[in-house]
Order: sequence, then C-alpha cells, then structure tokens
Amino acid sequence: MPIFTEKTQSEALTEDLIRLSDAYAKATSKTLGTLGKYMGLGSDFFLYLKDPNRGFNVRTYDKAVRWFSAEWPKGVKWPGGVPRYRAETAKTEDTPLNIATE
Repeated sequence: MPIFTEKTQSEALTEDLIRLSDAYAKATSKTLGTLGKYMGLGSDFFLYLKDPNRGFNVRTYDKAVRWFSAEWPKGVKWPGGVPRYRAETAKTEDTPLNIATE
C-alpha cells in the first residue's frame, strides 16, 4: 500500500536533520555552529537548513545521520521517525543504512 505525504523528500530529510541537530544541541549544550564543525560540515550548515533556498545532497544527509548515530548521547531519546544507523556500523562509510529498531 503506498504511503502518501504532503512533504517533498527534501523537506522530510531537512526536517530529520533539524530534529537531530536541535535535540543533540539541547542535550549537550553545544551550539549548532560547533556541532557543524564537529561533523566536518561547517559552522553554518545547520543554519542553512532553515533556508528554503539552500539544499544539501544525500551524501551529506548520510554523513550527518551516521555521525549522530555514532555520537548520540547516552540516555537521550532519538527523535521518533528518523532513521538511525546501528552504533556498530555508524562509523563505516561503506555500510548501507541499517535502521535500528530501538
């Protein structure tokens, strides 16, 4: 059965990254700029996400989700509905997305 959505794929992926970055920043008291630097995406990456005229590619999304999966703070709930790598495969770039079922 098809799943219908009101969002474009780009909007859905952007929302995932915003939810992850906001939750991580709140849990760790890190700024979004610092978080972007840690991830190697640049200090302004997460600010750009909120600009509808800016975008990113799937590799960048994958890199960010992989980083969040590996570095997620213990005891902090992962945002529901956002795919996550299993911790043991998160740091291996050639591993396909393996969604955890926590």
